[in-house]
Amino acid sequence: MLSLLFSLAAAAPTPLTPTKPWVVDYSETYCAAVRAFGTTEAPLDLVLRPSPEGDVLQFFILRSGGFAMAQHVPVTVGFADATVKGTALEYGFNKGGRRTILISLANDTLRDLPKTRTLTFHGSGIDYAFGLTGMGQVLAALATCNEDLRTHWNMTDQAKAAIRTEAKPVYRLMDLLSSDDYPEQALTEEDSGKASVLLLVDDKGKVADCLLQHTSGNASLDAQTCIAFRNRARFKPALDAAGKPMRSVYRQAVSWKVRG
Repeated sequence: MLSLLFSLAAAAPTPLTPTKPWVVDYSETYCAAVRAFGTTEAPLDLVLRPSPEGDVLQFFILRSGGFAMAQHVPVTVGFADATVKGTALEYGFNKGGRRTILISLANDTLRDLPKTRTLTFHGSGIDYAFGLTGMGQVLAALATCNEDLRTHWNMTDQAKAAIRTEAKPVYRLMDLLSSDDYPEQALTEEDSGKASVLLLVDDKGKVADCLLQHTSGNASLDAQTCIAFRNRARFKPALDAAGKPMRSVYRQAVSWKVRG
């Protein structure tokens, strides 16, 4: 009887069936593929968002639930015959809104993702199985979108050759961070790691977006890196040979470490 109960408790959830086709969003600052699995009354969306240079793939699960204090939990992602361990960040900004679960994984751990038909997420309070089709085509569409994104932000070799003066921070970026920025949960658990981000700097020197390039292994540290730079960083924009401001990118890594 005990072994039967254990088997029932450990049973994987039935994969959810999508309710709408994939939609690829060609935003000005990122590429994303969205698929709905819920209803109007109980919305549930799965979002895939790759980094512009293909180093990280972020998974967002958007569901009803409203406000929630941000917290990270260990999570296991399953696809095809593989599993990958990481951390998930769960948060919700307002009572009437939706709750987000965010998982960032290194792309080189996801080689079998194009052929998967079921994508699972398991962790504390997280238990989802999404039935998928057309993953190869979706990932190819995201790659095409990223090519356009890199061109728009002058990241291609040809575009970079036109930049005569690189974007320069008005203030040293690391000086914008303090010990108060260390996420409370990560500090309590003495988590550390190195997050690398890509700042998209527009032709006025404003940070249009911050995109994760390499995960620290901790979702809270990754998120806080972008939150701080997106809110505080200001730049002198890149210039072409004629002195005209240009869109460009700026790379920055932050090593988070609890000091004893």
